[in-house]
Amino acid sequence: MSKIKSAMELALERTAGVEIDKEAVRKNEYTRKGKSTAGKYLENPTALSLKDEIKALKGDEQNWFKEGVIGTLLANLTLPRYESDISRFPPIADALKSIGEKKGPEAENLTYLLGQYEDLFKQYLQNILQLE
Repeated sequence: MSKIKSAMELALERTAGVEIDKEAVRKNEYTRKGKSTAGKYLENPTALSLKDEIKALKGDEQNWFKEGVIGTLLANLTLPRYESDISRFPPIADALKSIGEKKGPEAENLTYLLGQYEDLFKQYLQNILQLE
């Protein structure tokens, strides 16, 4: 009779040739740290400086961390449903401005764009409140 293999043995056989991409693991780790740090910042913006957290890292780790931070900040730019939701926007805008490396026209464009978002959110909220 043939030997019946356990699920563990089958899994080990199938993954024997699989190599771990250490670079991808590091990228995932620093991206997660960036997301977590951005979440902590959003809970209490005065408690930590995202710019300092980013400056503490170098090279790829800094870029991956920044990706996580920016992704979380942008994911939290949502249309407001209540007036209290508007108060979430300024810390996000301040963080995005402080993280931005560009100076000159790019920084001015970001400031302008964030101002447009703020105006849009306020107008949207007014329209929602009028419809209710």
